[in-house]
Amino acid sequence: MTRDEALQAMIDGEKVTHRFFSDDEFIFMKGQNIFTEDGVNCGASYQEFWVDKGGRLGTEAWLSDWEIFE
Repeated sequence: MTRDEALQAMIDGEKVTHRFFSDDEFIFMKGQNIFTEDGVNCGASYQEFWVDKGGRLGTEAWLSDWEIFE
């Protein structure tokens, strides 16, 4: 799925993972904030997490290849 679809999935309560994450890594949202699987708050959905991934829109590598964490 795309980055935008992953964001919507998190808003809908899903945990998502990316092809660059290890098998046990995922992110999820509480309110407007994105958290890692170990509870680290990465900031608001359009702040720290995406800045770390290449800016608000992310680099090409982060714009796709998201999926629901199983």
